[in-house]
This record gives sequence, structure tokens and C-alpha cells, in this order.
Amino acid sequence: MGIALLDTCRTVQQSSRVPLGVQLRRRDIAMGTVTLEQRELVSALSLLKPVSSAVGSSLPILSHVHIAADEADSIRLSATDLETALSVPVSGVVSEGSFAATLPLSELLAFVKTCGKGSLKVEPTESGMVTVSRNGGRNGGSKSFYTLPVEEYPICWSTKGERTTFSVFGADFAKMLESVAFAASAETTNYFLNVAHLSISGNRMEAVATDSRRLAYAAITDVSPSMTGYGETSRAGIVPTASVSALIRAFSKGNAVLLDGWLDDRQLRVAGDNGIRLESRLVDAKYPEWERYINKDRGIVMRVAVKPFLDALRRVAQAANPKTRSVMLDISSDSVMLSASSSEFGSAAAIARISPAELS
Repeated sequence: MGIALLDTCRTVQQSSRVPLGVQLRRRDIAMGTVTLEQRELVSALSLLKPVSSAVGSSLPILSHVHIAADEADSIRLSATDLETALSVPVSGVVSEGSFAATLPLSELLAFVKTCGKGSLKVEPTESGMVTVSRNGGRNGGSKSFYTLPVEEYPICWSTKGERTTFSVFGADFAKMLESVAFAASAETTNYFLNVAHLSISGNRMEAVATDSRRLAYAAITDVSPSMTGYGETSRAGIVPTASVSALIRAFSKGNAVLLDGWLDDRQLRVAGDNGIRLESRLVDAKYPEWERYINKDRGIVMRVAVKPFLDALRRVAQAANPKTRSVMLDISSDSVMLSASSSEFGSAAAIARISPAELS
């Protein structure tokens, strides 16, 4: 990212001080038109919205969605906050040449949601704005949006250097990340814990997250090297929770989506065969030596029915100390007693049953 990213940011800051005059915008819009389905556009914009920066940020263009389309009807929507970048393909028809523009994402999504089902037409106007209309603006409404220069939309990642490549099913990858994401710290002061640690070694991928009070671990054991990949066979990186959340949203429903990805010292890049692409900056920090906190001697292994155990845990947790949120487990041959107490909320206890065959 380095110098190139800083130069990009300076350029964007300079351009954001210039009034949004017609001449500035007019030459930044390719003169094609795009026709899209409202439902698919809402889905794509909703997926991109958490990745974009909020309106009013120091870099206004980061609150915009980048729309690019060519004459082969290849249409792609992208958003970034300089930490995570997400690109989503949508189906549609491109006419009168290629199209490229940046539109305010939140405003566009709010308007498209009101349009109802059907086709939407996106086209530049003579005044240099971009108009989105339903049914050609007749009985469906239309709205014109101001734009920012397309060429100043930031591209933050490079493709140079050694990397570790992998292939995995999207749903498996998202489930692994979702299994650990809850344990990451939510405090911005502990930025090195507001992350998930991702590692690849051979055909095994591991994810870990901790907030120093709890630790979650998950693994995939059937990861394949990417056919187009090269570089080292093992590597680890620290992925920001914002990128983890974006990955979960993008691929949790992709049971048949195959991901090709690569990890290097600076970034994680994932591309699904459904066309969705995500790139994330890695956090430059040393992650805690989490392996030291996992007891190699497993001791007591207990298997319980999930719902009754969670119900008991939720009841007891209401009395736990809000600073530690700790709950005591007293395990016997046929049950586990859960208990917690604090000076503020009193005490609570509950029992979850287990059979002797489930305790080893």
C-alpha cells in the first residue's frame, strides 16, 4: 500500500475540495447505459454497504460505489474502506458503449429499495450526473446522482511477492470464520485483538480469535492448493474483523461456491467462482502465542445437547460478573452444574444432563 496509497489519498483529498461542477464530472463518465434488475441490485448494494466508509468521512469517494460495465455485458460493483475491498458481479445489459461511474452508495441503495421489482436503467445525463430510473422514468420514478471522478477511486493492493494459495468451499470457509469471530475483541484500543488469526499449512487451514478472556478455534482439513498458485505452502496472517464479517456475509450461503485465494505478508485475497472477490489488508502486528493456552492433555471431554446447554448457560450468565462473564462448571457422571454469582446480580445455577457414555 505504502507510497501509492498515500498518493491516492492525497489526490482524493485535493479533489474533494473542488466544487462538484459539471465539467469535473462530465469527462469522468463513460457514455454507455446499463439496465439492471432491482432485486439483484439491492442485494449487491446491501452486501457492499458495510464495506464502504460512512458519509462525511475524510475521503468522500470511499462512501461511493464504483460501477463498471463493458460492451460484453460484464457489470461489476465495488466498494472499499482502504482496509477491505469487495467486488460483486451483477447481471444486466450494457448498451451504447462501456459505462463507469462512482455513485453515493447509501443514497443509491435507499432509492433503489423504493423502486419495487423490475428493471432499472442507469445512464449519464447531459448535465454530467447519473440518472437511475424505472420504466424509463414513467410511472416508476427516477433520481439523478452526483458523482466523483472514476480514476480517483482507490486501488490499494498489489500482486507482487511470494504467496500461499488455497482452494476451499465458500460455505466451509465462512463457517470456520463465523465459529471464531465472536471471540475477537470489540475494543478499538486492542487493535491487535480486534482481528482473527488465519494460518495455512499444507491442506489444513486454522482460524483463531481471542479477546484475552476467551479463545475460539476452528479448522478446515481438506484445503487444496490452488491450481494457479505458487509460492510457500504455509503462511499466517492477521485479518481485521471488518474483513472477517465481509467474508462471512459474502460466502456463508455459497454451499457450491469454490474459492480460490492467496495469502501473503500484506494481504488476503479471495475469489469465488460466482464472481465475488474480496481483498483485505493484513494487520502488521504480532499475534499472541495462542497455542500455549490450549491444554494438550484434554482431560475431561464432555458432549451435551446444544440447545438445553445453551438455555442453561443463558439463564446462569445473567448473574455473572459483567467484567469477567465467567461461569463455573461442576461436572459429574450424569450432569453438569452451571453456576455464577456477583455482588450486583446475585447468584444463579442450572443443571444440564449428560449420559455416562457422553463423558470421557
